[in-house]
Amino acid sequence: MSEAKTKKSVGVAFAAIVTALLLAASCVTACIVSGSGSGDAAAKASLANAEKTVQKFIDDSARIESDFTDNLLKKGSSAVIMYQGKNDDGQLEKIANAAGADFIVITDIKGKAVQAYPDEKMVGKTLKENNLSAFGKITKSIVDKMISDPVKTDDGYKVNVGVRRQDADGVLILGFTDDSYAEVMGENLAEKCGNNVVICQGKELISTTFEPAKDCESAEAFEKKAKDAGNTFDGKKYDIAKGSVEDYTIFAATAQAGVNGNAVLIIIIANAVFIIIGVCLYLVGSKKK
Repeated sequence: MSEAKTKKSVGVAFAAIVTALLLAASCVTACIVSGSGSGDAAAKASLANAEKTVQKFIDDSARIESDFTDNLLKKGSSAVIMYQGKNDDGQLEKIANAAGADFIVITDIKGKAVQAYPDEKMVGKTLKENNLSAFGKITKSIVDKMISDPVKTDDGYKVNVGVRRQDADGVLILGFTDDSYAEVMGENLAEKCGNNVVICQGKELISTTFEPAKDCESAEAFEKKAKDAGNTFDGKKYDIAKGSVEDYTIFAATAQAGVNGNAVLIIIIANAVFIIIGVCLYLVGSKKK
């Protein structure tokens, strides 16, 4: 083989090596860039969906709260109809069970408890002594029925409903532990929006399906945590989109797609094969020189 042909072979071999290296580099770069871009687009799409869900909640909030209140008042009205003025045959227990109530208290016109279930120690005490002062509005004929402000506890929301008695002057009061008030407060909004969503109202974080945000109390706290962590949690880097609807701040996170390990391995192997072929061609060309 002539020297010109040998040089030509060597040139071809090195050209193949350079081509393989460029191909590998471009493929790896494409994996990284496309993974990041698609994650950002997915986060924005998730945010858009969450914003629509929050807006619908705002539009329906008056109806949701009205449904909650009406449901409790209906239970109170039904209990008054069932009550016969006596506790014969466990009547109070039957009424409480039928309503799904934790307790029931019957008072006279002055607000003193005359009957109670299951805590009979409430009998003989005033509304104030039984922590039911709000229902003085009924004994004073200001209103005929009402519910107390729900109070959040570890067991759920505690809420009481009071209705004017029909058999005599006084009040029938039912006490509930009612998780449905979470719907009124929007505490399940994130579940309706999807995975990895954070929803704050004002300065308070009210709902989330994003695990790293569950120990945050506000939008500011979550943003600081994400910034300090470089948007990386449990070894995963996230794209996080932020938006707002009225006084609600919304975050939607999507995990960035990492480089495909199998694809990279194939590229490395292919690259190695090209290098080996190139070396072999070079060695063969050198011997024939």
